[in-house]
Amino acid sequence: MSRFSAQPSGFPRGVGGILEQLWRLAPSHGWAHLHTDRHPFAGGERHYAAFLEDAERFKVELVASDLSSVP
Repeated sequence: MSRFSAQPSGFPRGVGGILEQLWRLAPSHGWAHLHTDRHPFAGGERHYAAFLEDAERFKVELVASDLSSVP
C-alpha cells in the first residue's frame, strides 16, 4: 500500500473565515474533523488550522497563513 504525503496548504491573507466555513461544511462532503478538542489551534497557539480526514484516511491540514484574517 502506498501513502501520499503533501505539505499543508496555506491560505492567503483575509481567508480565516473561509477556513472556518470549510471546517463547518466538511462533514457533509465526507470529511471527518480531527483534533476537535483543540480546533482551530491544534497545531499550536499561533497556528490556525483545520485538520480533516476522509473515508480513505487521507488527511489534510488547511492553514490560515495570517492570524489577522481569522474570525
